Amino acid sequence: MNKIKIIHSDVYGGTPVEDKKTLIFNRAKELFCSNGFKDTNISVITKKAGMAVGTFYNYYSSKEKLFMDIFLEENAKLKKSCLQSLDLNQNPMIVVKQMLKLNTEGIRTNPILKEWYNRSVFEKLEQVYREENGLDTVDFLK
Repeated sequence: MNKIKIIHSDVYGGTPVEDKKTLIFNRAKELFCSNGFKDTNISVITKKAGMAVGTFYNYYSSKEKLFMDIFLEENAKLKKSCLQSLDLNQNPMIVVKQMLKLNTEGIRTNPILKEWYNRSVFEKLEQVYREENGLDTVDFLK
């Protein structure tokens, strides 16, 4: 039996509901890259995504949560890229040096990852993360 997938559209832009979260994510990523975390706000993100501010909260509880999701994706991409670039059969000291160099370069050239080293941004994100996941949880630091 064939299943029919029903996609609801929003009244204003006809954006499929399942794509709204991705649209918010992608527009926010663009804005965080160009403006930084502090100078990007939810109203600008939703305006760029062509939707109401209230729609944002259907998908993300805060700007910090959205940024964390984007950061974690960018961090995973960097780790994958670094590992693909390494020859793990080399001397372990050489591998470690190469990994540090690749990681440092990746962070330096990625505005999202670079924000992690902005102390005030890090403190805010850490606070939000701990509130959501418990005081003893710091998995995002691993």
